[in-house]
Amino acid sequence: SMSKPADEKDLVQAVVLADSFNSRFAPVARSLPRALFPLAGVPLIDYALNCLADAGVHECIVYCRSHYKSLASHLASSPQSKRFATPPVVRNARQPLGDAIRDLDQSRLIKNDFILAPADLVTNANLAELLAEHKRRRVKDANCLLTLVMRSTTGGFNASALMQAQERSFIAVSNADTGCLRMLSPAGMDKLGRIRLERAALLSCGRSRLWTGLIDLGLAVCSVHVPPRFTDEFDYRSLDDLVRGVLEHEEILGHTVSLHVLGGQEYACRVSNMNLYALVTRHLLDNWVYPMTPASMSGSRAATEHQVRQRNVYVSRLASVHRSARLEKSVLIGPGAQVGSGCHLVNCVIGSNCRVGDRTRLSDCYLWPGAVVSSDCNISRSLLCHNSTVLDDSQLTDRCVLTHGVRVGPSVVLTNCRLIVRSGRSEDSASTDEEVKQQLGKDSNAAVYKSAYSDRRDEAGDSDADSGPENDEDSVELEIWQTTLMADNVEYLSSESDSSSEAGNEVPPAEVGEDHFKRELLDVLQRAEQDKHPVDTMVVEINSIKHAFCVHIDRLKAILAYTILLYPLLKCEKDDESEDCQVEITPAEHFSQ
Repeated sequence: SMSKPADEKDLVQAVVLADSFNSRFAPVARSLPRALFPLAGVPLIDYALNCLADAGVHECIVYCRSHYKSLASHLASSPQSKRFATPPVVRNARQPLGDAIRDLDQSRLIKNDFILAPADLVTNANLAELLAEHKRRRVKDANCLLTLVMRSTTGGFNASALMQAQERSFIAVSNADTGCLRMLSPAGMDKLGRIRLERAALLSCGRSRLWTGLIDLGLAVCSVHVPPRFTDEFDYRSLDDLVRGVLEHEEILGHTVSLHVLGGQEYACRVSNMNLYALVTRHLLDNWVYPMTPASMSGSRAATEHQVRQRNVYVSRLASVHRSARLEKSVLIGPGAQVGSGCHLVNCVIGSNCRVGDRTRLSDCYLWPGAVVSSDCNISRSLLCHNSTVLDDSQLTDRCVLTHGVRVGPSVVLTNCRLIVRSGRSEDSASTDEEVKQQLGKDSNAAVYKSAYSDRRDEAGDSDADSGPENDEDSVELEIWQTTLMADNVEYLSSESDSSSEAGNEVPPAEVGEDHFKRELLDVLQRAEQDKHPVDTMVVEINSIKHAFCVHIDRLKAILAYTILLYPLLKCEKDDESEDCQVEITPAEHFSQ
């Protein structure tokens, strides 16, 4: 581990967001947070910690909402944690990224410019150089609030594969000389194949550079002024809100955002869905994230624990592999694993203490520690979580997921993206006992998962049946595997969705308290009319109500316009004596502040 610098100005800090703040990996993430998902045999967060340690970070602050104890326990024993000058600090974040950054401001933990990174980021980029570049830019432009780091898919290794697996890409316009960001929006074309660009962004940029096919990494180098900015703007819930606010109010506040685009041989990708989980695993096994390899990330004794064979095959010296088993390419077998005779493995990860029976074929499969696959099975493009079991003569194909402790079989065939959970949870199960025996085998302890989308469709009635997927399995496919996700599951940098869904808790609806908020606004208008309040006083009162109810600025504008139009009508209804009620209302544009 490195030593802490004597001068506080030389202290390098990082903030890691260990919670996804969405329900995309539910119910897999109920018993294990995404930050601890095994990726090529190593917990996912260790890749981010390794990159930060290589960048010379002395202190690391980790924020999470669910599974606090599990994460703290892992960080206490992780070999990557020991590389920092002080052990990583784990703190609770009750809401998305916005509240975590506000907690940094209140606790006074940040001393200098810092690196903000998600726990599901895998990269070999030189973050130390990014931090140094940000500091040089700050010397020239003291108003530079942060440097946003994204990856280009227009060149470099496997750009097309990364692009296809992403939820969405972005287009941006920046100053070609200074890198100052002028426009950032999701990429999209109209029916004629045209891209809309903001004319003002191009005209104000001088020599402009247009970026297309940018991938969001959730990575940024932030100045010490970012936490106070989140405190001042209470409705900021994500880094996206901050970037949008800076671009919209740059002339007023004077702050700027810079853009740094990774490309060429620099690898960077977030594991935000199962397609990306499979893709990044393949890239790790094929050494495209060098110097991070399965051997180097396994611990201090990695060089002696793994035997590296031809075609990127890694076999632990503590594993037992039958000599007739065929390990074709891109295979990792962890310690304590057993592979029987006549097996055929290609593009697979066999976790520690897993068992693979005789004459079993595995292709593009990922077995987490303790998983068991019996004899004569054929499994492809599937995930078996901790301690799950597939009994004899079973077939799993086309994106099946068995959650923790699930047992299926024998002699079953599962296809078309089935998400299987343990039975006994009525809210998860969409199957009856008879259906379980027919679909999942007579010895199964599982049921087909009932997705959150199906619950919403049932509550909405048959009229909305055509607005979404045709069946429950399709909605599960959207949530976990596919790149085209439901609108309320898409996240940008840090989603507004609540991570409590991953912990098994229900997310409260956004409309809760909105009626109360409207009544408060009506009271403000009534007091303003009676007491002749100036516009500035009304603005202060409305902003205080907005902060108390955590209402986003866009929603506030809509509710405020509605309330202003509604107020004279309500006043006329209460005034029984007046036949012609006339009320002077302050123009709505005064409230845009």
